[in-house]
Amino acid sequence: MQGLAINACSLVRWLRAVCLLLVASMFSYAANASIELELEIKALPNASKFHYVVVPFPNFTVSNKQGFSLQQQGTSLKFSAHAHLLWPLRRGASFYRGVLFKIEGLKQGNVTLTWDESLAKPSQALEFDEASLAEVRYPESWLNKALYSPLTYNANNIDWGWLDNAYWRYASYSADEAVIAEVSKPKDPAKKTTLPSNSAAPWLYDRPFTFYQLFYKTADPRWQKTAHQQAQFFMSQLDDNGDFKLKGAADLKYMLSSGLLIDYLFYPHRSTKLAIEKMVQKGLAWPERYSTKLGFWTERHLSVALGLALTQWELNSDEHSFMRLDALIDGIREDLWVSSPGQGGCLKHQLKAHSNKKSKDMVCSPWMSALVAEQLWRYFWISEDLRAADLIIDFSDMLLHHGVYTVESKGKTLYIPDYLVFFKQSIFQDRNSWTERQHACDVAGMVYKGVYLKQQRLEDEFLLELLGQELLNTCEGTMNKKGKTAMSNPNWPLKPLRKFNWWFATNGSLTWLLKQ
Repeated sequence: MQGLAINACSLVRWLRAVCLLLVASMFSYAANASIELELEIKALPNASKFHYVVVPFPNFTVSNKQGFSLQQQGTSLKFSAHAHLLWPLRRGASFYRGVLFKIEGLKQGNVTLTWDESLAKPSQALEFDEASLAEVRYPESWLNKALYSPLTYNANNIDWGWLDNAYWRYASYSADEAVIAEVSKPKDPAKKTTLPSNSAAPWLYDRPFTFYQLFYKTADPRWQKTAHQQAQFFMSQLDDNGDFKLKGAADLKYMLSSGLLIDYLFYPHRSTKLAIEKMVQKGLAWPERYSTKLGFWTERHLSVALGLALTQWELNSDEHSFMRLDALIDGIREDLWVSSPGQGGCLKHQLKAHSNKKSKDMVCSPWMSALVAEQLWRYFWISEDLRAADLIIDFSDMLLHHGVYTVESKGKTLYIPDYLVFFKQSIFQDRNSWTERQHACDVAGMVYKGVYLKQQRLEDEFLLELLGQELLNTCEGTMNKKGKTAMSNPNWPLKPLRKFNWWFATNGSLTWLLKQ
């Protein structure tokens, strides 16, 4: 039996290697083929001789060995170009992620961008002037591939369209301060209305990124404009030390950099890059390993530190940045607690490190693990590093054994993720299904990531997928609104405002996963 197990494992590893080689060969073919992209220049901001266009590229699509040509109405356009952002890669050819074009004689209408090794490559650095940035429409299918993992959007899908529909409607509410102020006005006029412009909490879980992700899903320029406004406001609230002024004190969980990185991609201001680099420094103080000798420690803060390290690597593509990222991932692997082989695991830590309760009880948090899993998912799609996939599967598999309970509600059995998992009886465990069900969506997203990765490895995902379906049912009950009144309202209110981010920032790929 042992020999059979070894042979089976070898077969799985061999199949995985074959799959990765096939993927690599497809990427190589895509990078070397001469391909073109049709862009629509919707509007020009002024009558200047030169205008700027930024083009985002999916990973493994156009290598830095290739150059570009631009044509409009049958005429070749004169331009200079600068690749201000590359997809990070430790070895081999690099691939463009964001290229800034300064174009002479640009007009409204369609432009054809072509790339090939025989064409002129981006070279010189360009001074970016947002006042001369053209308004561009990108194909939805192109943007769907250009963030990290693949995305899709279909609010009319009979099975999962409610998720995309909810994303749009909650975004419409969350983006409109006038509507928020009217809906959320306190009964006591002496109390302040919580708004993104006057409160720190709505920015938790990366508000700019949550809007940018919706833009990548839909290609609707409304969300690009909104995300850019949010990113610019966020940066205006960073003090000289890089701390978030609305919070009033240094706090790592507000050092959310993914949205600013995407803002730099579309609007390559040097000031944005400097703001990100200042925030990255805040993450360096977070330890690579957990220890009971530490004071405060949560998976949420770990996810922010991991996100900062990943952003630094994406921004600079250098070995030094990767070393910090690599050390954090190795630390997670070393700290992973596994109850039994094959039953997944989590990052156990003392309750007193997680809260103000002075207890040595060991806990871990499924929904905060989902925040870590999202950063690992982001890293996996950039790097194909199997360590990240292993950890996502471990976090997901654990929920088959620990961390989920059921309640009866209106004739239905609801699956609820624990806010904190206790591994022995504790006076501090206080389950509240009304609040804990609010994290069914983010935990469901993590589970479906695990399902997908298991499917790619030809591993049995049946029970995990059943759990994902049950958590998604709970999620729908908390997120979705039904009936004519709800469908006629383009803005779906929600409280607290940060819920928009924790529901959707980690779940951009969920509808694509459900589509598979």
